[in-house]
Amino acid sequence: MENYTHILFDLDGTLTDSEEGIINALKYALDKASISENDTDKLRSFIGSALLKTLQEVYVISQERAEEIASYYRDYYTEKGIYENKLYPGVPELLSDLKKNGKYIILATSRKTTGAQGVLDIYQLNEYFDLVVGGSPDGKISEKTDVIRHVFTKTGNDIKKSAVMIGDRKFDILGARENDIDSIAVMYGYATKDEIDEAKPTYRVNTVEELKSFLLD
Repeated sequence: MENYTHILFDLDGTLTDSEEGIINALKYALDKASISENDTDKLRSFIGSALLKTLQEVYVISQERAEEIASYYRDYYTEKGIYENKLYPGVPELLSDLKKNGKYIILATSRKTTGAQGVLDIYQLNEYFDLVVGGSPDGKISEKTDVIRHVFTKTGNDIKKSAVMIGDRKFDILGARENDIDSIAVMYGYATKDEIDEAKPTYRVNTVEELKSFLLD
């Protein structure tokens, strides 16, 4: 088993159970844009994805229209949705133990960096992260592949051999592969088993406790 020293974490579905806040924000935004959507499974598919791209693909709309909906989404999420969120049990202990063991911990999320930082602030997790990389304000960095690539522009490519991406969606796994690093799929998140099977992660774990054992034992 590899001794990973640089640990990249996804946020939604990996560290936090954010389904309630994200779905409520999506419903609010779509309603404001006069789009009726009651399919919870469709709404769940947005979690962990690049919001603008997914809006365009799912509803076959222009980028301008998607940006309008995304602005409504951010309005709700900033005010309410960020608080309709909770940590998965064991996450603070996992991060603390990784830090005590000298691991370099990175948050790599498709959320805009400021929004991700806000979540870390609420749950007092900032002390555990050496680097936070999210989507850029201009939207040029939003897909997970680009987020992970941007991590290595900041750290240098020489750490890739000791780096691993941990996430719950295919975007995390495929993004890791496209950046030539290993991946660990957490099966307690928002992807179906079929999605994970198709993405082919390097490893998979079922619980936060199992993830901690994998990384530290």
